[in-house]
Amino acid sequence: MDSWSPDSWRTRPAQQQPRYADPAALDAVVDRLRGLPPLVTAAEVEELKAELALAAGGGRFLLQAGDCAEPFGACGAVTVRRKLRFLLELGDVLARGTGRPVVPVGRIAGQFAKPRTTDTERVGDVELPVYRGDNVNRADATWEARQPDPALLEQGYWHAARAMDALRTHAASERRPLFSSHEALLLPFEEAMTRPAGEDGRAYGLGAHFLWLGDRTRHLEGAHVEFLRGIANPIGIKVGPRCAPEELVALVRLLDPRREPGRITLITRYGKDAIRGFLPLHVRALRAAGLEALWCCDPMHGNTRLVRGRKTRHFDDVMEELRTAFALHAEEGSRLGGIHLELTDDAVTECLGGPEGLDAGDLDRRYETACDPRLNAAQGLELASDLSRMLHREQPPCLAAQLPRGTGTYPRPE
Repeated sequence: MDSWSPDSWRTRPAQQQPRYADPAALDAVVDRLRGLPPLVTAAEVEELKAELALAAGGGRFLLQAGDCAEPFGACGAVTVRRKLRFLLELGDVLARGTGRPVVPVGRIAGQFAKPRTTDTERVGDVELPVYRGDNVNRADATWEARQPDPALLEQGYWHAARAMDALRTHAASERRPLFSSHEALLLPFEEAMTRPAGEDGRAYGLGAHFLWLGDRTRHLEGAHVEFLRGIANPIGIKVGPRCAPEELVALVRLLDPRREPGRITLITRYGKDAIRGFLPLHVRALRAAGLEALWCCDPMHGNTRLVRGRKTRHFDDVMEELRTAFALHAEEGSRLGGIHLELTDDAVTECLGGPEGLDAGDLDRRYETACDPRLNAAQGLELASDLSRMLHREQPPCLAAQLPRGTGTYPRPE
């Protein structure tokens, strides 16, 4: 890879990075992280890449799911095993419908940071720096807690290591693979976890098996794209209404120069009202360029709304985007090969609707997320059951002929 190195991202503009008061303290933490063992292995990364290649061809189905922003306190063995059991339960529901093995990838063992729309938020009567995840600052509503602290990156490593130990133990007991993933957001950490591996010495990001590029950080000339283009991991790209077709084509070409099967997963996140105008254009653009990827639907992020001062999503909106994605892929001769969800096995009341009929009055009952709202266990199982029926029928509901397609416009990200 010409002129690439694990730190070449530092020559590019980097979005969504914390502003640390003491850069020297950050450098010291990154130096210590470089000397610690990797969290995953290159062999495991390659195993996942092979599974994702099969999913792109219809032989597997990707289930990527877990917390919005994983808290450090949820990395104990008991909690991790409970999460993984639920992930595998959802996978079993999907597998019964499709007859294909499901590839379980958790938002786990490192999803400790989140990009945010604004730098501050109002908590009661006080304006505070926004909470960006346990890897960056603390959720407590005080000025001191909200200051970015580089020591949290090192703490995050050890919490991720605990979670990975539990993941490997559970995978061994279940005799099936389990994989970890997180957004490649905090580039100093990702750089420190990058190691050469294999006979050809290719660089791997060994902080997780699967890393994804966010909708706010996928600038072609940006630091995140520069970092991800050089590592051998499978890469997810979040694709929303702000992504023009030619930009998507350029991203895939840049991030997958070797045309490796299983390398690129496109995680679409439009919202139920926008998907009709944008997904067909993205599918056609990729096909016209002769490029291939695994198409995965994220029906959560485009359907966020504010109700009674709380961010929430409605189960019906989530299902509408999922069904529409299924239909449009079939109409375009493409294939929906995976789903990406924010959910929990707990009985939280963060998303409206679903089998329990949660309404706005329920939001305060068990609203526990520090960032985005998650489907609860009942909602997750209902979604998996509905998707299983779609997959079982092979031909999705005949919605596509009734949908206006390819009418979107693409405002450029700032």
